[in-house]
Amino acid sequence: MKIISNNKILFVSFLLTILFSFNLSIPQLVQSTNGLSSAHISETAAKNDPFYKTARADQIIYDFFPSTDKIESDTNTNELINQLINSLIQEKVAKPEICGDGQDNDGNGMADEYCNVSNVPQDDNQSPQVEPEQEICGDGQDNDGNGMADENCNIGNVPQDDNKATEEKKKFDKFGILKIYPTKQDGEQWYMKSNPDSDPHFSPQTKLEKNSDGSFKVKSSKVRMGVFTSSGFHPEKISTLNHNRIALAGYMQSPNDWKDVEITGYVKLNSGTNDNFVWYARGGRHTGYGSPQGCEGVAYKGELFYDGSTRWTKEQWHTGGYVFGELGKNIGSIKGKWVGFKVIMYNIVQNDKTVVKLEVWVDKNNNNDWIKATEKTDKGGWGNTGSECGGKSDQIITWGGPIAAFRWDGATDVDIKNFSVREIVSTL
Repeated sequence: MKIISNNKILFVSFLLTILFSFNLSIPQLVQSTNGLSSAHISETAAKNDPFYKTARADQIIYDFFPSTDKIESDTNTNELINQLINSLIQEKVAKPEICGDGQDNDGNGMADEYCNVSNVPQDDNQSPQVEPEQEICGDGQDNDGNGMADENCNIGNVPQDDNKATEEKKKFDKFGILKIYPTKQDGEQWYMKSNPDSDPHFSPQTKLEKNSDGSFKVKSSKVRMGVFTSSGFHPEKISTLNHNRIALAGYMQSPNDWKDVEITGYVKLNSGTNDNFVWYARGGRHTGYGSPQGCEGVAYKGELFYDGSTRWTKEQWHTGGYVFGELGKNIGSIKGKWVGFKVIMYNIVQNDKTVVKLEVWVDKNNNNDWIKATEKTDKGGWGNTGSECGGKSDQIITWGGPIAAFRWDGATDVDIKNFSVREIVSTL
């Protein structure tokens, strides 16, 4: 009789193992203890059980002890069976969910719950891909889960205190570049994409070749790269080119035109002489000559010459309305090395009059250590041809324009990276 009991135990253990290997639900196993047969349990009843799982809406759960005979029960055997079932139940319940495998690991009827899984492949043999978070520069954390913290960020001495780290990272932009002024809350922002051709708000108007380090090579000797706000560029929406009327409205095309901005870019001049890099804003297309078409081509232009000189220029209209500021600091020749270049413009009020503050900043050693190279305040008296476009002769450009731009001439080989335009809030 002992041999028979042992055989029963082995048979029951083997049978239960086989049943659970087919991922059967607990209600299919826990049936009448006296061994009476049961043809099936209804789906409605099964759904009331927390362990119920179904593959389709019309599924019927069949009993896997079908019999027309009453089975003799043994107390010890039943107790052992109950222990085995409880053990197996605990194993199924305690098993954690494995994110990304598309399976219901913990047996609660849901696959990958509480997991951030997207882009699930349609092939059943493949596992879905878990979408990584984007790396946040300056927080000292491995946000994207690749084992590195703040990779591809140019940030040093970031404090480890969480609160300090949060405040510290606000000082840097998406590329890890130091912000001179903070970004306006809910303001316009543009960052150069890894695939610029797919960006509807960027018009490079020249070929960009991707370098192995993620930067881009430009070989055109005449470059005009335009950046639009989220409103895009729609010249048909420019209702007037009269500068007096534009000044009263506060914008040329749209209320969110580029006005108070910080324009940033890193450049490496490999070949070129006797010209400059120019970042500018507050106008539209620079075409035509004089009124009316040339009146769209108005701008404040920050300049970085290839020999390291810096300067501000005001373009009252295209192409004859130029007025030049004095030269600022010279940082030495920029040829053959990475240099950061920022152009900043914003309105302020002085003596109850709106004036424009202009600043040029440079990172001459490519180490995120920025210095102010030159500055100017246009408070009137700068320029004398503004009447060409219906404004005062020394019209201050207080309005926003739909295009911010990166420009250079006379260079046949330039590498660029980390281009951005941000709407800012001045701290003055």
